[in-house]
This record gives sequence, structure tokens and C-alpha cells, in this order.
Amino acid sequence: MHWRRWISRGLMVAFLALFGISLTLPSMVLYETADSRVISSESELSAELERGSYCRVLGDAKLHLTPDHEAATADGIPLSWQPSKTIACTSKIVRPAREILYWGWLGPLIGIFAWYANLLALVSVILSVIGRTPKAALVFALGAVLLGLDTFRFHGEPSMGMGPAPFLDHLESGYYVWEFSFVMLLLSQLAMLPLRKASADHQPATI
Repeated sequence: MHWRRWISRGLMVAFLALFGISLTLPSMVLYETADSRVISSESELSAELERGSYCRVLGDAKLHLTPDHEAATADGIPLSWQPSKTIACTSKIVRPAREILYWGWLGPLIGIFAWYANLLALVSVILSVIGRTPKAALVFALGAVLLGLDTFRFHGEPSMGMGPAPFLDHLESGYYVWEFSFVMLLLSQLAMLPLRKASADHQPATI
């Protein structure tokens, strides 16, 4: 059974290495709607769209221009410059994983709980070191994998106009490395489970 121990340790090292690497990579590209700018001319609007900004007619949730230049309006008529309308734009911002680690615990404010996968992974590692609750360590590792996937619910457009909440354009490599690190942790716990069970079976009975 020693080979399982070495495989488990190797996978645990892989988890720690991948987790550390993920913090050095970009994690996601966001539109920070709190930093939106009011557009005052048609040329300015065109320039914003060329830069990939997200532009919206304030006060009308269905009237917006997407960064890929596809127009959408409530009645299907393409949006053009309208001096009578107030148009605001916001730019893409690349956020590294280390920044997400700092403020991701606020995710529940916008209904996203993925950051708490870090806590589940930490508990799994602690239980693994203690070595007395292998099934619990496995469950927490599995929870980390599943909860990390909650990030995908962050996709989409803001639901409250140009409100303060950011919204996601797309995920970057840092997120995928971070999520894969939890898979390594789960495999590490799976590899150790039979070994710990056999060790427990050989413990002398106590009266």
C-alpha cells in the first residue's frame, strides 16, 4: 500500500503547487460598472466600442451595445447615437487571482460562493494531516471542486442597469489552474482513503 501513499503525497504537492501558481495568473476579465463613464458624442461611443467597452443606455435595461458591436434594443432596431439618451460605458479590467483571493469572500453579496472553496480545501488538508477522518477530508475536497464551479454563474450582464456590481466577461487561466488544483486535492484524498481504512482496520480493539 506504500505506492498509494506516494501517489497521494505527489498529488497533494501538485495541489499546493497549482494553487500557488494560480495566484500569479490572471483569473478573470470584469466590467467594473462602478467606474462607468457617460458618453457625450458619437465618436466617443465608437471609440469605446472599439476598445471592447460595454455600453448601455441608462434607464433602459434592454437598450445596450455589446462589445462585439451587436446592437440590441427593446424593439429590435439597432442602437445608434441618440443625443436624447444618456449612454454610459465601462471598460474591461483584468483581475489577477491574488486579488480575487483578497476580496472574493464578498461574493455572496452578488450571489457567488465560489471563493469559499478555498476554505473547504483548507479543511480537507487539515483533516488529511490529522489522518483520523479520511472520509470527511474526501467530502471537503469534493465540496471544494464543486463550489469552485459556482464561478460560472458569474457570467452575464448586470441586472440593475449600470449599478455598482461588476460582471464577468470571461475567465482566464488563473481560474482554471485554481479549479484544477482542487481536482488534485480530491484525487490525493481518494488515493489515501483505502490506505487509511486499512490502517484503521489494523488498530487493536480497546475495551
